[in-house]
Amino acid sequence: MIKNAQIEDTTLGFDRGCLTCVLALDYGDDSGQCFSLPILDEWVEGRRVGTAYGTEAIIDILQTVGVGSWEELRGKHVRTSIEDGLVRRIGNILKDVWFSPEELAKAMGVT
Repeated sequence: MIKNAQIEDTTLGFDRGCLTCVLALDYGDDSGQCFSLPILDEWVEGRRVGTAYGTEAIIDILQTVGVGSWEELRGKHVRTSIEDGLVRRIGNILKDVWFSPEELAKAMGVT
């Protein structure tokens, strides 16, 4: 199912020690949902370090929405692709450009 949404709020930071990002989406019909990428870093030699996947995911989100910074995401409109009740992809509201964490992970060989 494809639904239009507005990004109501964003989070980019640490949750339970892992770097994560979340887009809080408002569907405009008194419903909403979150689109999240739970782990953008990894544990290496006793500390959290960034990953290529995490950096690429953030870049892809910004480019898909069409903004230059994380702070600009709030208030922007997107399309969502929902499967099994979860937002699996977000898309540009006007262009046929989509971001899928699962497709990115597969392309980068991340499991």
